[in-house]
Amino acid sequence: MNRVEFEAAVPKMAAQFAEQGYSMTTLGVFLQFCRSVSRRLPEDGPGPDVAKAAAAYVDALEAKGTTRAVCVEHRRHARCIESFLASGEVDFSHAKRVRRSPIGGGFDDDLSEYVEDMRRRGLKDATVVKWTGYAYRFLSYLRDRGLESLADVAVTDIDEFLVWVSASHAASGMAGELSMLRSLLGYSDTKGSTSNARHWVPKARGLGTTPVAPLSDDEVAAIVAAIDNTTPMGKRDLAIIMLAARTGIRSSEIVALQLSDIDWDELSLTVRRPKTMTVDKLPMDGQLASAIADYVLNGRPASPSKEVFLVHHAPYGPFSRGCSLHKISERYYSAAGIEGRAGLHRMRHTAATDMLRSGAAPDAIAAVLGHSKIENAMGYASVEADGLRACCLALPEGGAR
Repeated sequence: MNRVEFEAAVPKMAAQFAEQGYSMTTLGVFLQFCRSVSRRLPEDGPGPDVAKAAAAYVDALEAKGTTRAVCVEHRRHARCIESFLASGEVDFSHAKRVRRSPIGGGFDDDLSEYVEDMRRRGLKDATVVKWTGYAYRFLSYLRDRGLESLADVAVTDIDEFLVWVSASHAASGMAGELSMLRSLLGYSDTKGSTSNARHWVPKARGLGTTPVAPLSDDEVAAIVAAIDNTTPMGKRDLAIIMLAARTGIRSSEIVALQLSDIDWDELSLTVRRPKTMTVDKLPMDGQLASAIADYVLNGRPASPSKEVFLVHHAPYGPFSRGCSLHKISERYYSAAGIEGRAGLHRMRHTAATDMLRSGAAPDAIAAVLGHSKIENAMGYASVEADGLRACCLALPEGGAR
């Protein structure tokens, strides 16, 4: 089986996970595993046995010291894939059953009937999976407001839900949320539970992206000062924070960084980009190099793992994925009194903005951030009003035409 054939089968497997009631988190981990297996398959022509490719991928994870829990979970995923390819049905007997809790009231019936309606209308499996998760969150929100079913929903419930959920989305994600909500309430209108409720949901047209505010130099300094770098864990966290702030690389790229990727003579890093499947070489300044060296020499636990940054509890292995770093950064944002959005992604915006202010060309910023399109990279950079004024040209004197 080649990559194209396998990727065509993945949405069908995902749909079966959704039908079994697995959480979006569990489904997301499974889909990430499928993407990793897909990269081991040729794009066309006959390919290797997918089950063997999946097993080889997990073997490679074990060889580089990935935690036992992660490897066990992925072996379950490999068995799910193998059973589907053999019979067209996923065997869930080996899968970890992390299910959504019942919502309560009449909402569980509302959700299951809505999912059946989406399938009858022929929506793509990926859309059904995504909108089921969105609908579950919306119905749970209504339950927490004391409602019993969709028949009780009012326009104020919709308005207040949209205000609440907007904190979790960029513009693109919010547009999907609005589409789901209009679809769900349209089904409810057709069923007769509500009347014209779909018209209570605003259109996504003109929805703009809320910019992520970059951190100021003082805010970055306050975050660094909040880290106790006299402890092994503090040395690790300082190196991670400085790496994100100075280079703007992604969390997934930080956790994938290996000891062999550091060139101490040239003060540079080889950065593997899991998102784009590319490799780049980036410079380190002296302070960043010192922070990483201090952790590697004086804080990093003894471990056969090749990754630079490790979890500091036995077994000492690498972080399972980039999002694991969010709570680390969140802790120091809070300690430093930094308001607004937390996480290393904000450091990415900060690094891009610093490069723009220092006069870096857009294509250079895109290269550092790992974007193939300049316009995507420039979405991370913002300039304050004084910076924009400095770019203005003076008007000619004397009313010259």
